[in-house]
Amino acid sequence: FLEVVDGVPRMEAGEDGRMLRVVQLKVNANMTSSTIEAIEGRRREQFLSAGMNLVYEMQSKLRDLLSSAAVEAALVHRPYDRQYLIHVQVSDSIVKEAKEWVEGYRSKGVEWFNEESQYAGAMRELTGLETMAIGKFESWIEKTGGLLTENLIEEGTEKVRRR
Repeated sequence: FLEVVDGVPRMEAGEDGRMLRVVQLKVNANMTSSTIEAIEGRRREQFLSAGMNLVYEMQSKLRDLLSSAAVEAALVHRPYDRQYLIHVQVSDSIVKEAKEWVEGYRSKGVEWFNEESQYAGAMRELTGLETMAIGKFESWIEKTGGLLTENLIEEGTEKVRRR
């Protein structure tokens, strides 16, 4: 683009005698500016990064829950769950499902993320993922999922939320 070098224009007479305003300009080829392709590509990478950050955050919260007093209290009355580490299996199934969710989006190309309605839907899913995941674990603690604990391991987070 053109950039004004000296902000004060001067007046000069042209060849035909008409007065011309002369402004000193220079060409500025900003090589640090992003191309449209680079900007579009970053949208995908930012989404995938946010997804993996959410997975790590969920893992941390689940680790905290696994060592919580609520889990200990639940295990007092569930010797089977304690013996077979059902609470750990539920936690692991949640993390596995979240990672698979992110990987499903990793397989999509840059163009997919630049389609506004698709991207908005993916962002809605992303923002609800942690709530559903922690909700699945809490349904194990509270036994509110309506499922046997072995079945809860296999049940998806969204299906558990709908129960």
